[in-house]
Amino acid sequence: MKSENKEYHEYKKKKHYFSLSWKIILLTMIPFLMVLIVLSALTIQDKTQNERELVLNRIDSYVNLLESGDLSFECISQKEKLETMFDERVISSELIGRDKSVVYATGTPEYEVGPELIQKAFDGFAVTYTRQNGTAVLISLYPVIVEETVVGVLHLELSFERSNERIKQYTFFILILNACGLVASFLLVRFLLQRIVINRLEALTDMSLMISKGNLQHRLDIRSNDELGILASAFNNMAGELAKRNEQLEQTVTDLRRSNTELEQFAYVASHDLQEPLRMVSSYVQLLARRYRGKLDSDADDFIGYAVDGAKRMQTLINDLLIFSRVGTRGKPFKQTNCETVLNEVLMNLEVAIMESDAKVTHSILPTVMADGSQLVMLLQNLISNAIKFRSEEVPNIHISAKQKKDEWIFSIADNGIGIESEFFDRIFVIFQRLHGREKYTGTGIGLAVCKKIVERHSGRIWVESESGEGTTFFFTIPIKGDEQE
Repeated sequence: MKSENKEYHEYKKKKHYFSLSWKIILLTMIPFLMVLIVLSALTIQDKTQNERELVLNRIDSYVNLLESGDLSFECISQKEKLETMFDERVISSELIGRDKSVVYATGTPEYEVGPELIQKAFDGFAVTYTRQNGTAVLISLYPVIVEETVVGVLHLELSFERSNERIKQYTFFILILNACGLVASFLLVRFLLQRIVINRLEALTDMSLMISKGNLQHRLDIRSNDELGILASAFNNMAGELAKRNEQLEQTVTDLRRSNTELEQFAYVASHDLQEPLRMVSSYVQLLARRYRGKLDSDADDFIGYAVDGAKRMQTLINDLLIFSRVGTRGKPFKQTNCETVLNEVLMNLEVAIMESDAKVTHSILPTVMADGSQLVMLLQNLISNAIKFRSEEVPNIHISAKQKKDEWIFSIADNGIGIESEFFDRIFVIFQRLHGREKYTGTGIGLAVCKKIVERHSGRIWVESESGEGTTFFFTIPIKGDEQE
């Protein structure tokens, strides 16, 4: 389990991506943050409005105290008492008499008040408004009514410095509170997400890594019946089914290997043991042909000829079958093999056939590979001899090349022969399969099957590309690190 977790975390480090947990957290926290911002803004706005209304209520209460006689008008000129009462900085305070003269005053007004507003206040209406010049300033005109008569107008200018400072402190407190709430919410969401979702998803990931490595015995703990629980149950069922099928497959492979081994052994023994009796039959049939050809009737000569030909073909077939069986059972250990040397040996073996067909054989630089050299000779010799055998009316032109692709060498043998129809591409690699009659082309139909078996022994692949009348190219691969031998 630790190795799988380590591999998973190494994979996460190499793979730079935005994790699912952060996506879910963002999708959860962004709406929450937006709601928090809106609520904070409304709260601060409400606090500001309350501060303003509180000042107006204090002024209204102050005017009521003046009108009831509980406070003397002289206190209008006492700035410190006014600031204590209003809890704001007083810029100026004055009582305007009915003759529009100032009766009591403290401070100097910063803003001039129009006579129409003063008259409106004498008409019994309270006038309040604010001016903004850095810090907001409240300007108020309140009528002072005694015994239903307006005896004067209280003109105040108050700076909202103190209330602004209180609003700032309140805003800072709200921000701190929101930040704490946001952090707490983040930690809670992260904890719940990790516990409910992420840990279970990582368990699913670990299990998928185990399955990919062939460990089908591990099972997930199904904690709930939610979607992840259903997914975990599906993973467990899949692992169980894969384990069952894997056991069946291993049994099938074991049986197949045993069957192939038995068949190879049978083919070898049968072909080897048939050599001697067939050689005896062939020898006596040829002796009959030499002694009695022309001494019997023509039918007898034909029958003897058929027997001789059949014996020869049987001898060839048994020899080819013996070669085919020896590929898997009599192969040599792999070692560093120079393909240039292998090709030179093949060309020497096919020297007569090349000269008789005037074939032109060329090749590119060939690599050194880990292989069974004798089987490489057999492989190239089969493919080149086929290129010569199945030539067109043109002079045979054969080219052998190799190129490296990732962790393997890809060899190609291209010719300008009669070509192969695409429907026969798979069939030609099956043992005893022939596309042409014996009268036109000799052979037993084992050559390409031998090639396929040699390539597969070297952990490679073999295939063909061709069009009828356009030539043929056979490809096969040999791993660059092909030191594994079956």
